[in-house]
Amino acid sequence: MKKSKGITKYNLKWQIIRSNIKGAGVPLENKLKTVNSYFEEEQTQDAYERVLNYLEGLQMGYRGKNQEAVDRIDLETVKYRQMDPSTLTKETNSFISLQDAVAYSYEDRSRLWKDLFTRNKKWLEKGYIQKEINDFMDVLNKLFIQNNENMSKAYSYERLEALRKEAGTKENTHKFFF
Repeated sequence: MKKSKGITKYNLKWQIIRSNIKGAGVPLENKLKTVNSYFEEEQTQDAYERVLNYLEGLQMGYRGKNQEAVDRIDLETVKYRQMDPSTLTKETNSFISLQDAVAYSYEDRSRLWKDLFTRNKKWLEKGYIQKEINDFMDVLNKLFIQNNENMSKAYSYERLEALRKEAGTKENTHKFFF
């Protein structure tokens, strides 16, 4: 799904949810239940796009491995595609703030940080500097500093900064899926 103008996937609530249900250890039905609950709570164009994008990516991960899962995700995707997102409200402020971030536990925030760090590292190593993820991570880092919370060296902000600096000297070779 192509990202719509003015909609960010770097919404704190969404990113916490997404990182908490990531991985093979979470059953598919739990993932689907969780993203559907998120959409029911939010009921916005932004949440609609986030969930549909997530479902499309999730389905790609199962292709060629588990046709039953692909078919199950397809049922959910069809359900969302039948909706008219223009009838939903638009979020007015969907980006992260320190006030929002303090509501989440260190465990949730550090899990999210490590997930985003890994994704961003892959992009940065290919010379792709994605502004939204970097801005989002900068705000998370401010809270870690404010709370005197540290990441291991492997996920440190200093390492991220070094990757960013190096990425600025490279040609972008990142390939997008869509």
